[in-house]
Amino acid sequence: RLAHDRGVMAGQRLTDAKAIVPELAAVAADREADMAALGALSRWAQRFTPSTAANLHGGIWLDITGCERLWRGERRLVETLIEQLSARGIPCRAAVADTYGAAWAFARRSDRYHILPPGGHRDLLPELPLGALRLSAETLAGLRRLGLKTIGQVMALPRAQLAGRFEDLLPRLDQAMGFAP
Repeated sequence: RLAHDRGVMAGQRLTDAKAIVPELAAVAADREADMAALGALSRWAQRFTPSTAANLHGGIWLDITGCERLWRGERRLVETLIEQLSARGIPCRAAVADTYGAAWAFARRSDRYHILPPGGHRDLLPELPLGALRLSAETLAGLRRLGLKTIGQVMALPRAQLAGRFEDLLPRLDQAMGFAP
């Protein structure tokens, strides 16, 4: 978290990250073990909703549609989830949004949790940095070379030009906005 606060980002080259935070310690990832742990956590989370899944990008998805009334609202469901995970020593952040892409983006941009109003992602996503779209490191680097920093800046550009240069940009943007599954 400290490295992230100082500007280190997931997918960044280690040499670049160490230039920002020289004391940064790097440990090899164990994707298989990470996914097994996320799978177990996803099964545990079925106490909140029957629809859960491990997310390859780290974290778990919970589709709480219809379940929020059992918890007397989204806020209480999310707060209970966070409290129970924290009691088990599992740090977490959460977001509730109309789309998985928007929820992913806002969960990583909040200290604890963020609940967007219905349709709120359309107004709030443009303000977020491009890293909120789950883009490849190559796409992020290319967009930064063009001077683009926010989702809104990309949304203002002609889509045809972006599609040819950045393969994963438009699908991720459309998913976050709710235009694609």
